[in-house]
Amino acid sequence: MLDKLPLNGKKTYVVAALTVVYAVCGILLGEMPTQEALLMIGGALGLTTIGHKIDKISSN
Repeated sequence: MLDKLPLNGKKTYVVAALTVVYAVCGILLGEMPTQEALLMIGGALGLTTIGHKIDKISSN
């Protein structure tokens, strides 16, 4: 589904941003424990870091 959108290598960042939004909404609505949401946010930030490093390596 995402392969048809013109994202040009930004799929990792879109997924990470949506994960952060999902976790924050889960905290605010009380549907997700704070610790679990913070783990999801940390994972999303790690995902963006890995995506950035891969982009940097592949551009060299």
